[in-house]
Amino acid sequence: PNLFLIILFPFIYCSSTILSLDSSNDGSGTITPTTMNDYLDGLDAEMDRAFIEYTDVGVSTADGTGRIYMGSAQGSDRTTFVFRSEFEDLQQEQVDFVFSLVNEPPKFSALLDPTYVEGAFKTIDDISSLMGVSSNLSRTEFVLLQGLPAFDRELVMVTGETSTMNGCTVYASPSVGNAWVRENLGLDTFRNVVSQSVKIRAQNLYPSGDRICVTRAQHDGSVRLTFEHMLTNRINGLLEPLFGLGLFDQGQINAYLYEAQQLEDLIKSI
Repeated sequence: PNLFLIILFPFIYCSSTILSLDSSNDGSGTITPTTMNDYLDGLDAEMDRAFIEYTDVGVSTADGTGRIYMGSAQGSDRTTFVFRSEFEDLQQEQVDFVFSLVNEPPKFSALLDPTYVEGAFKTIDDISSLMGVSSNLSRTEFVLLQGLPAFDRELVMVTGETSTMNGCTVYASPSVGNAWVRENLGLDTFRNVVSQSVKIRAQNLYPSGDRICVTRAQHDGSVRLTFEHMLTNRINGLLEPLFGLGLFDQGQINAYLYEAQQLEDLIKSI
C-alpha cells in the first residue's frame, strides 16, 4: 500500500467531517438533531405536523392568507409559534420577492418583524464548508419590551437551507453558544462574537426556521405559494420564568399576526 495515502487519509477524512449542531442548554436545546441536514429534515416534518396538530389560535390576516398556530414539538417543553400564509395565482415577481425575504435576512426583519432592532443583523462568517449546506454564523437583536431597550435580546445562530423533493425550500436558524463557537470556529471568531455581546442572549431552540413551498398548476401555470415561519424561543434573564409560564404568548401571537399581515400587504402591492 502507498504509505503516503495511509498517513494522509485520516486528515482527508477529518477535513470533510460535518460539524454537529449545538444541542447544549446554551445552544438550540437537547432535542436538537445532530447535523444541519438532520435539523432541516426535522424542521420540514414539523412544519407538516404543525398544520395538522398545532392549535389554530383563531386569528387571521385581513384577506385570510395568514393564520397563527401554536403547539410543541415532540419531546419539547417549550411552545412553538408558527404563522402560515397561503397565496394563490402569484406572478413571478411576487414569488421572487418572498424568496428575497429569507435569502436576505435583514430584509425579512426590516420589512416584517416588529421586534427587529434596525441595523442589528450581521453575518459573522460563512461556515458552509463546515455544516454541509449553505450556512452562515449570524448575530441579531430584537425588542422584548417596547420602549425599554435595556431588555432587548441578542441571538447568535447558524443558518442553513435545503430544497425538498416536493417543491419546498427549508431554512433553519438554530442558536449556538459561545463554547460551541470557540470549539468549532476558532478563537478569532469567538472573540468577534463575544465582543458584540452587549445584550442578554436569547435562543432559537429546535424547531426554528422558515419554509417556502411553490406549486404550479399544469393546466394554466398558475402559482400557489405557502410561507411558514416557525420559532421556539428562550429569552433568558429575569423574565424567562414568566416567558416559560406563557405570559408573553399573546405578545408573540400579535407579533406573528403583524408579520403575516405585512407579508400579505407587501405581496398585494407588487
